[in-house]
Amino acid sequence: MTQIYGLEEFDNYLKSDYGLAQDIEYVFVKGAKTNKFNVTLPTYIRNLIHHPENGQNKKFTQTELERSIKYLLKIRKALKP
Repeated sequence: MTQIYGLEEFDNYLKSDYGLAQDIEYVFVKGAKTNKFNVTLPTYIRNLIHHPENGQNKKFTQTELERSIKYLLKIRKALKP
């Protein structure tokens, strides 16, 4: 299994190894600086939950949350020996 250290590496892993699209724009805010970049749905949801102070992004829906969980469970199942 690939060793992954950072969030960007993990998101790229979801894209390259499991085909998840990086098609959701996430606005990263640090102080007065903002950066926009595309991420997978699981990373987008993770970022919104982990950084509730960042109000620059739209909330995820129940359907998006369920879809993200299904993606992650499918990946977990594929990783089982």
